[in-house]
Order: sequence, then structure tokens, then C-alpha cells
Amino acid sequence: MKKLLFLLLMWGIGITNIFADGNPLIKGWSNLGSGVNGTEVNAIVQYNGDIIIGGEFTTAGGVNVGYIAKWDGMQWSSLAQGVNGPVDALAVFNGNLYVGGTFTTAGGSPANNIAKWDGATWTAMGPGLDGDVRAMIVYSNELVVGGGFGNAGDNIAKWNGTSWSGMGTGMSDDVHGLTIWQGDLVAVGRFVMAGGVSASRVARWNGSSWSAVSNQVINDRVFAVGVLNDTLYIGGKFDEIGTDPTLKSIAKLSGTTWQRVGKGVEDNKEVNALTVYKNELVVGGQFEHVYQNDSATLTVYSIARWDGSKWDRFETGMDERVSSLFTYATSTDTSLYAGGEFNFAGGRPANHIAVWNDTIMTYTVEGTVRYTSNNQPVNGGYVKAVRLELATREYLTLDSVQINPTDGTYKLNTVRGDTVDIIAFPEDVEGQDFIPTYHNGTMFWEGSASILLHTDTAGIDIDVMDAQPSDNPTGTGTINGRVELNYLPTGFLSGQGEEFTGGSNVYAELNGIFKNFDISDNFTNFTISSLPAGTYNIIVNRLGYESDTMVVTLSNGGTVNNVNFLINPMDNNVSVQNISNNIPDNITLYQNYPNPFNPTTKIRFDIKMKSSVTMYLYNSLGQVVRKMINNETYTPGSYELSLDASGLASGVYFYKLVTAETSLTKKMVVLK
Repeated sequence: MKKLLFLLLMWGIGITNIFADGNPLIKGWSNLGSGVNGTEVNAIVQYNGDIIIGGEFTTAGGVNVGYIAKWDGMQWSSLAQGVNGPVDALAVFNGNLYVGGTFTTAGGSPANNIAKWDGATWTAMGPGLDGDVRAMIVYSNELVVGGGFGNAGDNIAKWNGTSWSGMGTGMSDDVHGLTIWQGDLVAVGRFVMAGGVSASRVARWNGSSWSAVSNQVINDRVFAVGVLNDTLYIGGKFDEIGTDPTLKSIAKLSGTTWQRVGKGVEDNKEVNALTVYKNELVVGGQFEHVYQNDSATLTVYSIARWDGSKWDRFETGMDERVSSLFTYATSTDTSLYAGGEFNFAGGRPANHIAVWNDTIMTYTVEGTVRYTSNNQPVNGGYVKAVRLELATREYLTLDSVQINPTDGTYKLNTVRGDTVDIIAFPEDVEGQDFIPTYHNGTMFWEGSASILLHTDTAGIDIDVMDAQPSDNPTGTGTINGRVELNYLPTGFLSGQGEEFTGGSNVYAELNGIFKNFDISDNFTNFTISSLPAGTYNIIVNRLGYESDTMVVTLSNGGTVNNVNFLINPMDNNVSVQNISNNIPDNITLYQNYPNPFNPTTKIRFDIKMKSSVTMYLYNSLGQVVRKMINNETYTPGSYELSLDASGLASGVYFYKLVTAETSLTKKMVVLK
């Protein structure tokens, strides 16, 4: 019999781990608190054991920071007043933190585009620079600075701790990136001349003079440069090197010739950042796909890794550009930090900054699967922990395990701490005796009893909905169709073949009895077979989307084609604002105001410690009609949720706030 095939994709982000006692460790993305506001994180570095980020933002974790902020592993803080303009480059030199960008003050005092922080005080670096700073690195015990400035050296200069000096005659145009390669300094950018010699976008400095690394012409800017296993890599906006139009956005140097990395990234995209993490080249930018040597396409979402011969992905990546990368090694682990324009990393909120670790705590979930009709244990099938990838709306399976056929028990061993839904599936599409059912006995994800994991959890039982397949397959028919999802992630022109396109459960119900089901594939297709004649309700349910139903009449042994659905994302019609950063004494859920209301109301709640928050809206029958907040990480403070109930009928509703510590419920009335 044909086995169900499901995507098994380990989820990659969640709340920063504040819980003790876990189990096997997995890889994944994590946010850094609530991240930053603004538009972008441009630079990341480690200083005195803390992570320092710079960019185009003014608050971090709700704290006013002035374009630069410090993360100590638990919370954000400022570096005095910070600077008064965007930060594009960070470096540590002689025990001090150096900050470059486009600003005129640091700590409230004059500092032109570059400044020094000694851990307590800001200091200007002489007269500073008359243009923006975009890159910095320590080379030969001096700080080398690149950018778009004229004084101190044309677009590149060095600082010995007390004074500036030039590096030959500098560059003909802006410098965007710097690295060390084979003992030399390598600069990349917009320039075509370095030290008076031709050097198209890339040049090397041997301590006394500039030279080109290749005679090939690169037709547009190079933003990033890195080294993997003594091979030089560049990334940028170019789409041709020499006369080779296949060299787009990323290339590696072989001798003096630029070559493709695999078959590169997709057309008309950019690579903005490069670093090395655990002997792989990490590539960040604004792209959705990379191509292997055999032309196979890999969907990566703005970040990918290259091991020297093939591409791989970091879970589901980011929803927007990755502008900066930084690898931080300690005695126990190595972490990869990514900054940029994104708001999601691995499908979870991560406002412009995230960290990837290979050691993230997981927990167990266990229970028993029984038939609703007789309370007896099922004799086979699978249980999965699932969640919605918030950026692409992909259906993610976090862990999967086979049900014990002797007593119906299951135990998921590696589920990351987060709010998840638990669902049971039968062993086979054909001959199954129950349909996919969520924990608390519903086929609809909207009504699933989600669980927030912060410890090993038992007693998560599933009462599955019975099915009665045809006992006479001879003469049975088939219903075919498609389930189109009315949503495309940023950067995609089509979802066909992509993993975020499939995963819709399609059920065939005849006279109140479920006869069979199927799950749509990545091309949106489904086929429900072995169906006796009759008039069916074809029901579609997809995680993160509104459900739909269609009535279909099937003749004996017949086939009905083009039973097609277009389902919309579940729109919660809510917005949440942080109205105070004062730490409250308790977790509190307030009465909505106004109440009764039509169509809008506000719900205030207080969070006393950093926590993952979910808020449900129930009707008077106890059915979940909306997940108004879906496992968002909130820092201590007061928040106000605005609800638009235009799509709800008049009546009594209940709203429930769920955190790791407690759950609180209040009643509201929609009056139209």
C-alpha cells in the first residue's frame, strides 16, 4: 500500500532558551529578545564577551540605543548615547571598539563618521573622516578603514591608534569590504583602480603597494569578501565577470580567474555578506534560490552555506535581506549571528537580528492515540509535532514518531521549546480507519489545543476521528483537484514546486462518515481514491489558512476532476503595540474596551518576564475562531492588542492569554 509522504523539516527558531532540563540538542535559529526597530542591522562583532550590533535602528529590546546596541545574552542595552546616524562597520582594535558609519556625534560629542568606545566613554578619532565608513579590519597591528571618504586616504586609510595615514594613493571609488588572504589585505567595492593600477572591484595590499587579483572586469559592485580553505570568494551585485554572464552575484578565485560557486544564485539578486562558520562559507543577501553544480535548485531564503563543493540551507532562512554575518566561537560552542532587513528567521519573529546554534534544547511530548468512537487505542500510524513557518507559511514538521501498535502510545523525543500543534496520521491513505486529527479531537487546526513546551510533557492524548473506507474497492471512484494557497512569500513569482505550497489536508465525507483523505503536494495537487458513489463534502484544512468545503457528486466507479480550491491565509485582523517598558508585578489580562463593541476593541495585557505569548479567541461553543497572537516572544512590559471583529457574528466570545507561566481568560461581546 502507498505510504504517506511528508516533509520532515526541523524547525529553526524560537525564544531564547530560559528553561532548564532538556533532551537531545538540535540546530536552529533563535531571536535575540525582541530585536531592534528601524530597517536593518549592518554590522555585528563581539566585544568584551557581548555581542555588539550596528545599523539603522534607534531602539533594541525597547531600549533607546542610538544606532548601536549591546546584547549580553539576556537583554539589550545602550552604549551611552550611541551615535546620531547609521552604523555600517564595527571592529575591535587594541581592546577598544571602533564604530564606523554616517554620523556626526558619538555619545553626544562631535565625531565624524568614526569613533572609539573603550567600554565606558566615546572618543573621536582625530578629525574623523569626511565620508561614510563601510568596512574595518585589523591588519599588521593597524586598523584599516574603507568607505567613501577623501581625507586620510582616498576611500581607504589606516589608524595606528593615534593618527591616520594613507595606503598608497587609495581607491578610485568606494570600498565595501575587507579581509585577510594569504597574508595580504584584500579590499572590494565599487572602485576600478587601486593605488593607481587597474583593479576591477577587487585589490590586494601587500603592506606597501596595491595590485589586482585578476585581470577580468567585474561589471558592478562587490559588497562582500571572504576566504574558505585559502580560496578567495566575493559577493555583490555584479552579473558578469570578464565575458562570462554566468558569474552572477558570487564567485571564487582560481589562480587569477573567477569561477562559479556551484552554479551560483538566481538572476538579478545580491550577495551582501560572507563569513566562515564551522568550515563552511556562509552567504547572506537578498535571494531565494541557489544552484548546485548539477543545476539542481535549492530554496534557501536569503542565507545559504557552501562547503566547497555543494550548497546547503539553514532551515527556512529569512524573509528579507541578510546584510551582516558574524561567527563567534567560545570554549563550548560556535554561534553564527545574522543581521539584516528581515523580520523572521526560521519562520519565527526575529527583528533584524538572529543567532544560529547547533545546540538548542528540546523536550519530549507523549500520550496515547485512541478512537473517538470506542476509546480504544489505535493500532498504527504516526504522530507529528507541527507549526506554521510565519514568513513563508510553510507547514513544518518538527518531530515525527510511529504510534506503538500494541497500546496506541507515542513519544516525540526532539521537539523544540515553542508553541506547537500535535497531530496524528494513519499509516496509509488507503485502508485507514481514522483521519488526521489534532490534539483535542478536531480535524481543524484552528481548533487544535496548542501546547507551549518548556519541559517534558506527558498526557497529550489524541482522540482521533474515525473513518470507514469502502469495504468493496471494486467500482470505487476518484476525486482529483488542487488546493491553491492565496499567498506568496516575498521574492517569489510562483509557489509551484516549493515546500510552502503543499500540506493541505483534503477529506472526503459521505453522509457524516469520512471515507478517505489526501494531502496536497508541492504542486497543490491532491487525489482521493477508493470512494464509493455518493454526494460528498470535500473539506480542506491547512495550517495557517481558512478552511473550505465543496459538495461533489461521484458516480459508481467514476472520476471527478478539477475540484479546485483557493484558500486564504487566516487573517487575524489584529495589531499589537508595546505601550510601556515598565516591568509589571504580575501577568495581567485586562477587560477589553469598549465592551460590547462593533467592530473594534482594545485588549491590554502585562508581561512580567520574557515569555512566548499566544492569545486565542473562542466562540460560545468553545471553538477557536482566531489565534490573535501566535507564539510571539514578548519582553517585560505592557501591550495593547487592537481587534477588528468585522468578520465575526454578534455574540459572546472569550479571549484567552497563554504564557509559559499561566493562562487567563475574559469575556467580550460583539454587538452588531
